[in-house]
Amino acid sequence: MPNHLFATDTPERMAATERFFSLLKDHARPCEAFISEMVVGEIARAPEPRRQALLEALRGFPVLDATAESIRLARDYTQAGIIPPRYEADAIHLAVAAAHGLDMVISWNFEHMVNTRTRRQVNAINDLKGFPRIEIVTPEEVNWDDFS
Repeated sequence: MPNHLFATDTPERMAATERFFSLLKDHARPCEAFISEMVVGEIARAPEPRRQALLEALRGFPVLDATAESIRLARDYTQAGIIPPRYEADAIHLAVAAAHGLDMVISWNFEHMVNTRTRRQVNAINDLKGFPRIEIVTPEEVNWDDFS
């Protein structure tokens, strides 16, 4: 999702992502944001100067580890056919959020994350396995009134 801060080919998403980060960094709002170690790994593979720009945009965000528990949950998602095994990193993003008790995952990944089928099935697995439900939304769908 932070990659869309520089997505000049999709100006609407770029503007929404910029607004999201601006509101997120507004210290008057009592919310916390985290990134997973998967995001750090994805950024490490980005070419320069994009890599440095992404690291700067995410400076100060705590990094959540993919624990053994979250890896097992991600495999539950892939074994259930929610996310294809070759996109296991997407499953891990979601599982890390659930395993760490986060409220939501914010993404522009409509193919594997931000869609009705994934939302329902991920939360069905979470219910079955005793993990909290998570909202999977785009930056445009975040209701900032929930944080005031």
